[in-house]
Amino acid sequence: MAKGDLDTTAAWQSLNLYLPTRTHDEDYWWQKSGPQLAALVEGAEYPLAKQYEALLFHYHWMVPYMGPSPLPEGAARQWKSLLQPDGTPIECSWKWNTSRSPPDIRYDIEPIGPLAGTKADPLNQHALREMLHRLAGQVPNVDLTWCDHFLSTLFDHDLSKYVAESAAGKRPTTSGVIAAEFLESGTRFKTYFQPRKLGYTGIIPMKMWDEALEPIDPQRAARSMVKDFPESTAAGQTLTCFSIAVDVVKLEKSRLKWYFNTPSTAFSIVREVMTLGGRLSSPH
Repeated sequence: MAKGDLDTTAAWQSLNLYLPTRTHDEDYWWQKSGPQLAALVEGAEYPLAKQYEALLFHYHWMVPYMGPSPLPEGAARQWKSLLQPDGTPIECSWKWNTSRSPPDIRYDIEPIGPLAGTKADPLNQHALREMLHRLAGQVPNVDLTWCDHFLSTLFDHDLSKYVAESAAGKRPTTSGVIAAEFLESGTRFKTYFQPRKLGYTGIIPMKMWDEALEPIDPQRAARSMVKDFPESTAAGQTLTCFSIAVDVVKLEKSRLKWYFNTPSTAFSIVREVMTLGGRLSSPH
């Protein structure tokens, strides 16, 4: 898309006209993903100032970490993200409005560093760590306590063994994702972790999740309830935990989210899972 292209939003047109070009890869991702983000924030009726804020954040913070642009068809990517089937490292989301609140636009990327997948960075975590620490130094109220904890507990630290596993055919995949939510009160960040323990294919036993969570949340009733459901019910035993997410804010305001898959889409199972087997009640 050329500078000055009129088939975009007003915010995109004015920014794209004057923002300088950078590397080939950064220009590619900006030209491909910027107009899509611009369309989302305009479609959600964000004020013009908020549209500029979202696009400038994307240009300065997300785009530089999106890695190499796609290679010619058929060529292998340096690192294939799990966010999209073709390996593209970005995913957008629209939180629907209610009678009391407007829609929110949020999206995430898997930061991809220049050494991703190599012996120096077999799990592609250098870029994620760098980006998080840069945000903590720039943005007020960003707190990395839980991020640091899960980076130390959900992964092993002998990189040479990950390299050996990769050489044996088990190529590492996405282990960390960072999300930005553009809210009326400001931009909020979230980090998702997918454990990559040595000897496992990405899904680890619940015991390992417990070991990671216990030091930071030993007595919380909500966690005990969630933990009990997969262990004590037929529907719960079909669940597979694959990810955990934390808000990158002060601990007293941060939420911890546990993500599970279920093989069933029957309404009775959906209801069973959503209510934790009747442990949660809802008028709806």
